[in-house]
Amino acid sequence: MDDEDKAELYNVLQDRHFKRGVGWGGSADEAERPDINEFLKEIIQVCEKHGLSISHEDCHGTFRINRFNYSDALWLYYATDDR
Repeated sequence: MDDEDKAELYNVLQDRHFKRGVGWGGSADEAERPDINEFLKEIIQVCEKHGLSISHEDCHGTFRINRFNYSDALWLYYATDDR
């Protein structure tokens, strides 16, 4: 699965993918927010630079810092815009 996630993340970072939010209960409008997309892409690039990923334990509200992996990076990118 990580190879598939790596390929998908590559497309995300190359502006070839704009489905953020749609698969996780978001709307099509959220997926076309270039400001949010750019913000999340920059965070992912910093994570990769430092070899760390931001993940989430579960619905109880705590975040986890893991070794960088493409699954966590995609999970972060697909965050829903709740503004």
